[in-house]
Amino acid sequence: MAAPPSQELLQALAGKPLFEWVKPFNDPEALAVEHAALFTVPSEPMVSPYESCWRDTLEIDNTSGCSAYFEPGSPAYKMVGCLRGPSATLVEEAYRQAGLELNPASHDLPDHIAVELEFLGRLYAQGKEEEARQFYQAHLQPWVFDFLKKLKENPSSAFYRRLAQTLESFLPAIP
Repeated sequence: MAAPPSQELLQALAGKPLFEWVKPFNDPEALAVEHAALFTVPSEPMVSPYESCWRDTLEIDNTSGCSAYFEPGSPAYKMVGCLRGPSATLVEEAYRQAGLELNPASHDLPDHIAVELEFLGRLYAQGKEEEARQFYQAHLQPWVFDFLKKLKENPSSAFYRRLAQTLESFLPAIP
């Protein structure tokens, strides 16, 4: 989900039993438009693919300074859903501890769902099941089902709705 699927990826997935539903989706340009509308354009029906947008809160303390935006002495303002929040820093640290780092050419944040899922898969592939379980419980489980629910509720997102259903079907198997 970090980028829309290519024609090659669609063809490869269509041959896998879990992804038989991919076959009708063979127009990468249409999927690129759908991807942009869902994940990159900041308007409805955007569904943020970043953990920090679902979990982190930025608190602005305006009690002790001048502000053109807030009345002096008003209570602190809390903004939910900030990019590159503490969650992003924590997952980046988990990647470092596992000996991995983000490819600088990817131009994405460390808490993007695709990056977190790839990291989870790499841990399992390396036989690090306990580390994978801990990462899942600390970073994906608290927000991913809300993300998938919102993705499934989007009426214009047939491909990503099915992708959400597929992901939702095997995530509960992780203890």
